[in-house]
Amino acid sequence: MGKIKDYLPNKYKFRKEQILHLIILSGEIPSTLYNDLFISRSNFSSVISRLSNEGFVKSIKGNSLTGYVLTSDFKNRIIQSEKYKEYRNEITNSSTDIQKRRRMRTFAAAYAMFDYLGIVYENFRKPQITNDMLNEKKSEMAFYTAKEFKQTQPVNGITIIGSKSYGLMIGHKCVIPLYITRYDMQTYTSVEFKFIRLVEEYFKAPCNAAILLSDNENSIISISKSIINNEIKGKDITDYGYYNNLYLIKKDKHTKLQFWLLYNSQSIVDKLKKQFCIESKETYMVNDGYIENKPVLFMLNYDVARLKAFLIYVGMHSIDSYIICFDYMFNALKTVSEHRPVSFIKIKSEKIERRIESERI
Repeated sequence: MGKIKDYLPNKYKFRKEQILHLIILSGEIPSTLYNDLFISRSNFSSVISRLSNEGFVKSIKGNSLTGYVLTSDFKNRIIQSEKYKEYRNEITNSSTDIQKRRRMRTFAAAYAMFDYLGIVYENFRKPQITNDMLNEKKSEMAFYTAKEFKQTQPVNGITIIGSKSYGLMIGHKCVIPLYITRYDMQTYTSVEFKFIRLVEEYFKAPCNAAILLSDNENSIISISKSIINNEIKGKDITDYGYYNNLYLIKKDKHTKLQFWLLYNSQSIVDKLKKQFCIESKETYMVNDGYIENKPVLFMLNYDVARLKAFLIYVGMHSIDSYIICFDYMFNALKTVSEHRPVSFIKIKSEKIERRIESERI
């Protein structure tokens, strides 16, 4: 895959414009946002200094968190100036509450990722959320916050207060809830079951898959082990009635491929089945076929729900098996699968990533 350092989405002319955009919509950006923007720390600091000197932003510190928010003068300018009219209803006010600050900073990082992926998240750019939007011909992906979804539920919205979902990915005729964590598995309650049912009722479509976005490989490994070994606190959202598929996606240079595969993996799977002579046959265990009677599981996307079912079965019955994955996923999957009779077939990701680089998700 080519380098994405200093990548600037086409909708911005300058980096300064993007950073200001993210602060307006999220309320606060962290001082480490340069990692999510794929730019250097010095470049980021230089842009922040210019924005500060021009009276657009100011720093905010507290509870060991350093970030940047809009100045009061600039908020007034947004309201009064024709230049910023599209932002008049988009201003997210900053806060001193530690939980609110952390959530706003998480949204800022997510929005930066959406910029890279070409996913629409701004109210003035995306279609209004409606209960029949999955029937529309458009397949372009858009993100809607949990708050936006709750606003469609004047009666039942109160029943899902406490859901850990940050919002919904809507497009390609399906809806996928998005969860975000930095390190370990979050503690979930039965509210998530109510959230799933409400999403299904509203869109009149199944909601059996979710995305869990994290920062690093160690987090992916930790979360996987806690789910596979049944060591989680609270509800297991990969259990029956919750999500059949839970995709663990790490924010890095491979993120675009991971999101693309959510909707386009079948053609690749079909080619790999021919290449490795994978035989399909009826079975009661979770797998995608057999190589010489050894079960095979495709992990082109890191689906921890299917991985759990597969590893538990082959481990319990001591069955030699295969997992087919991309090269960059191998270390995490090998670590999680240790002490189980699994061999790996690694697929190079670079060629397909070059192919999809210019595509929108």
